Amino acid sequence: MQPLITFEGIEGCGKTTQMKMAREVLRNHHLPHLLTEEPGGSPLGRRIRQILLQQSPEEICPEAEILLFCAARAQHVRETILPALRRGEWVLCDRFADSTTAYQGYARKLNMDFIQRMHELTLYGRWPDLTLLLDISVDESERRTQQRDGDTPVDRFASENRAFHFAVREGFLDLARHNQKRFRVISADLPVDDVAARIREEQKLSWKQWAKRVEEYLHLLEFFFSPDLFIIGGGVSAAGAVLFDPLRRHLNERLNPHFADKLVIKRAKLGNDAGVIGSAALTFLE
Repeated sequence: MQPLITFEGIEGCGKTTQMKMAREVLRNHHLPHLLTEEPGGSPLGRRIRQILLQQSPEEICPEAEILLFCAARAQHVRETILPALRRGEWVLCDRFADSTTAYQGYARKLNMDFIQRMHELTLYGRWPDLTLLLDISVDESERRTQQRDGDTPVDRFASENRAFHFAVREGFLDLARHNQKRFRVISADLPVDDVAARIREEQKLSWKQWAKRVEEYLHLLEFFFSPDLFIIGGGVSAAGAVLFDPLRRHLNERLNPHFADKLVIKRAKLGNDAGVIGSAALTFLE
């Protein structure tokens, strides 16, 4: 599967802007991709998003809030994210499970064990491969949201008090400290283009890591499928098709189509018997 990259941070950190700029990198390299957001990402998720974000005289209690977020995420992951990854698309997501931990856990003070169990239920085991935390101070956050929204905050979370946003930021930084393999903390106080350049470097590293996983996967195939298993000469016999076709489908499901198209499974005719199973080589062509 392709990488799932999430963008996190407090209000006004520039996630949406940077995610769109990151999309251009993928577009320029002709890599299939999907941009999505939370809450949202599916018809049900978008309806829940309206409930969660809109300013309303009706208060949403923290327990109802987290259940709504998790309901939207479960639908989002199953209906949108996992299918996109299986199709070989990179997925860039504006907020994900870490926002729930930071906002509802660190700031709303809900039970962390319960939040972890909800993640286990709603993510289907699919955590991000890379999480980009765009970090800014609460003072800078307030300045940017004031510049963006004026005197009327755009949503419920932007209207929360300073203590709430301090707790959210500390929550994100604590998550980054405890998940250093997945998180990259990027100072979003820098100019937009400088932040984008740092993200591009992280994308390149993510690409290299993905390519390494593909290479390891092919080596694994070569290990389990010994050289004289499934390729036959002249054409695929009934016996050869039984072995070859499932493998081909499996490769197409697991590899980026850009590379699957270049995957050549070489067939060699061995002997006079078209049913004799020959040797195979899995080769990437430049």
